[in-house]
Amino acid sequence: MKKILKIILALMLGGTVLLFSCKEDTRLDTSEGSQVNGEEVGWTITQYSDISGSQAVFYTIMSDKGAVIVVDGGTKNNAEYVKQILTEYGGHVDAWILTHPHPDHIGAFNSIMTEGEISVDAIYDNGLDYEYYSSVAREWDCIFAYEQYLELTSEWPEVHSLQIGDEVTFENLKITIINTYYPGIEHITGDVPNNSSLAFTVTTKNRKMLFVGDCHGEEIADKWLSDYGELLKCDYAQMGHHGNNSLPVSFYEHVKPQAVFFDAPDWLIEGKKYDTKANMKAIKQIAETLFDFRTCPNQVELSGK
Repeated sequence: MKKILKIILALMLGGTVLLFSCKEDTRLDTSEGSQVNGEEVGWTITQYSDISGSQAVFYTIMSDKGAVIVVDGGTKNNAEYVKQILTEYGGHVDAWILTHPHPDHIGAFNSIMTEGEISVDAIYDNGLDYEYYSSVAREWDCIFAYEQYLELTSEWPEVHSLQIGDEVTFENLKITIINTYYPGIEHITGDVPNNSSLAFTVTTKNRKMLFVGDCHGEEIADKWLSDYGELLKCDYAQMGHHGNNSLPVSFYEHVKPQAVFFDAPDWLIEGKKYDTKANMKAIKQIAETLFDFRTCPNQVELSGK
């Protein structure tokens, strides 16, 4: 694996066709396909639940040529489930993206990589400064998960901390970073652990998805709208912060996705002290399709045959 200044990773992928099973009415296939070297390369994004019942994040982005990209993975109690899925598709990950170091995002990764049964070419994180994080961490941040991650990966050359504007490419798929940790972000938000999440677009010739991690609040949304404008418009989008205390609905009115993913179990949707259900009702006025953990695994096609 080569390190390059812009952190652009291009992999030549094998020809194995990977197929996912999906529950009825949870798959969107509206793309036309893209070609690389004369061959069409299809990409499928799949949302999974955390089988422990936790709010968490676990996605795969997979090509029909064999590439496997993972986003987060969920809690440590989700590790066996994640490992089972990855083992079914060869036990190898081309890139593992960790949006931010909360345990419901990196817990499964920590457990799996401690065991060493899954191989990973590249690991991408948000580079959250530990000294700063330890000075502001609250009890619910569970900073021990980040400490475990840093100890585990301290000498791994596979780990890259991404910056705004970085791009990671896999054949005809491009991942572009629009948010991460950087000194000074604390002047924009009072919740740096969540709002320094890696946020990024995943783009092919035909389709685009916006991942936002646990980012939330008007300040972050306003900054993105100012910085990126029309570039935020996409076909699919992740609801920030699991759909509870999320990014403003007005932000998604600008993005105009046809499908929105809520990384939320039933208790987070139906619980009266959360605003997830109200946000779902509002988002239904914008997007044709809403996905959540109750129908997982949920899939959309970025490009396909």
